[in-house]
Amino acid sequence: MSRSFLNLLLYFVCQALAASSTSVLVAESALVGAMLTHDPRLATLPVALQQLATLLTTYPASHLMARVGRRAGFSLGALFGLLGGAVTTLAILRGSFALFCGGSFLVGGYSGFATFYRFAAAESAEPEKREHALGWVMSAGVLAAVLGPWLARRTKEAWSTPFAASYALLFGMALLALLCLQLLRVPAPQAASTRGGASVREIARRPSFLIAAAAAMVAGAGMNFVMTATPLAMAKGHHSFDHTAFVIQWHVLAMFAPSFVTGRLISRFGAPQMVLAGLLVSTLCVVVNVSGTSVAHFWTGQFLLGLGWNFAFLGATALLARAHAPQERATAQGLNDCLVFSSIAISSLLAGVVEHAVGWRAVNLAILLPVGAVALAIAAHLRAERASQRPAV
Repeated sequence: MSRSFLNLLLYFVCQALAASSTSVLVAESALVGAMLTHDPRLATLPVALQQLATLLTTYPASHLMARVGRRAGFSLGALFGLLGGAVTTLAILRGSFALFCGGSFLVGGYSGFATFYRFAAAESAEPEKREHALGWVMSAGVLAAVLGPWLARRTKEAWSTPFAASYALLFGMALLALLCLQLLRVPAPQAASTRGGASVREIARRPSFLIAAAAAMVAGAGMNFVMTATPLAMAKGHHSFDHTAFVIQWHVLAMFAPSFVTGRLISRFGAPQMVLAGLLVSTLCVVVNVSGTSVAHFWTGQFLLGLGWNFAFLGATALLARAHAPQERATAQGLNDCLVFSSIAISSLLAGVVEHAVGWRAVNLAILLPVGAVALAIAAHLRAERASQRPAV
């Protein structure tokens, strides 16, 4: 087995474990928050704090790994997951909302490191195979789509305190990821690779970076906004937890299963076109979600939401990978994910407030404006590129 293939396989496994943890959190976090607090507006505060921690972690994590290497950086992230799983489990057993918020913050630190598995996978492949490697590792989420909600259902009542065993499981999955990471064989980072190149301000002003970051922000925040509110909306509609887990399972499946072919589609049609396709699918999700609140509506809407995220987010990642030089990698990736997870943190916090105040329909309609704005920006960028490539008359 070649070293590059082994690394790619390990990234696949670690991505699957991280995504499985995320799918458990998606199904249960807002419900646990509602169980532990007397104010329903705060039900999604733990989710928001988790995303805030991811936001605060991404930029320093990117630069840390540029200095100490992927293995050491990802291992530190897994340690955050270990501690977060332990603290959230203890919080549920004690009935402490504040402690649960603290544990969720630690879990967010784990996610802040884990988000770079997709970049590490692309870097481990030959330039012409980067989109394929990216798609292959992201397809690990297919396992998460099946495993995460199944584990959530199986462990919800496994202990006398509901949901406690599910969060203890997060500890176990982070531990397994930590063990797998010790098998990584990646070159030590070169000091010169982090020097030179453009500054943060210069990168942030590039149209190519702005387009990629805006697409990723809208894809991530829009998806997270609707997804976070879904368990609350289904509970209000008197749907069972099994139905909620089923809907989330298919949502996560739609997020990651297309990754088997999304990389090839990006190579064939182009990253901007795939982002536009993803935004269109997300718009169809809104149409379905505002049409009814049956299990079938939730299932169809969440499936489309996941599919739209896959096309748009992977397309945005491919755009970013080609928007900077190798020595700018840490800065560009860190800045991008900092922006992405800041928008996701805000969307998590607002999801519970908006759903409680004005309802499920408003949650869905709220994402149409940013989706439309980014779609128009990408279309204008494509027209400008085509115009610049036309021969002068």
